[in-house]
Amino acid sequence: MWIGSKSETHEREIGFELAKRIVQHNVRTALSIVPVQELSDAPATFYQLFDTLRTKYATPITRVPRIFSLGTFSIEENDSLTQDDLYDNGFGACLVDNGEAVLVWIGRSVADALRRKALKLADDYAKFVKKSAFIVQPGREPIEFTAHFRAWSRIMTRTASRTVTSAMTRKASAKIAVPSGVDFVTPVSSVLKAYETQTYSYEELLRSIPEGVDAGKLETYLSEREFFEVFEMTLKEYQKLPTWKQAQLKQAVYLY
Repeated sequence: MWIGSKSETHEREIGFELAKRIVQHNVRTALSIVPVQELSDAPATFYQLFDTLRTKYATPITRVPRIFSLGTFSIEENDSLTQDDLYDNGFGACLVDNGEAVLVWIGRSVADALRRKALKLADDYAKFVKKSAFIVQPGREPIEFTAHFRAWSRIMTRTASRTVTSAMTRKASAKIAVPSGVDFVTPVSSVLKAYETQTYSYEELLRSIPEGVDAGKLETYLSEREFFEVFEMTLKEYQKLPTWKQAQLKQAVYLY
């Protein structure tokens, strides 16, 4: 029985219980349980069970991970999440703090408005714990993400529909350098920056709310020139005003 160096106590207990049942139900051959610790010298017969010699490796996990569910305005620790929750139930988004980095998973059908708010929550959390945050693409999850779930089926991943990535994410993903050993991820900060730099004309904002735009802050999507034309002041001057005055000005120009 192979035991990972970072495996948790309950995982080892379950493994030994299953091994005991196999031994008890085997009536043809006398069997015994031989623990094989990761990073230790294993019996030669252990490697002979594989098609090719498997070398020992050091897992990148350095501590017990934390898993969170992400909502529009909340982040809640939830270590009972499963792949089924993410793929089948339209869960939305989750965050995994694996001790080295913060990995954010956002479902394919999540609207850009929720996507943006989930990314902002993840970015705030990453800054609080002083780690880098990255987006993990559905269907292309690296082991640094999947290793922290109780079970992860590659079959389910392969049969899932093709990733639908928002225009903002595609724009920010272009030619982004990522840490070695972490695949298929995009820095959260780059996507948020792409959102923040996107501007719309006054007419566009009046006509309909574009995808990914925060309906409560429509005025922030105007260009500097157009903002001055509409509000007769700069954005910095506007931001210094009390909240009630800002709301009054937005109502006067129908940006609310």
